[in-house]
Amino acid sequence: MEGRFFSKLIAIFISILCIIYLMNITAGIDFIPDIIPIFGNIDETIITAILFASLKYLGIDVLAYFTLFKSLKNKD
Repeated sequence: MEGRFFSKLIAIFISILCIIYLMNITAGIDFIPDIIPIFGNIDETIITAILFASLKYLGIDVLAYFTLFKSLKNKD
């Protein structure tokens, strides 16, 4: 039980770090500069994927909302 608590704590910490990085509170510090065409947004894509994975681990499946909206749209 104790190991599950620490793994959830780590997932929360990773989620917070990802949100801070994506909000660009880091005053412009970027792994790959956005000026570089195509490759400039790869770091944000990777950080977003890590954020979605950590939220899914915590029980918040963000990608399920997209399939929910798609199924609701198809019913109309």
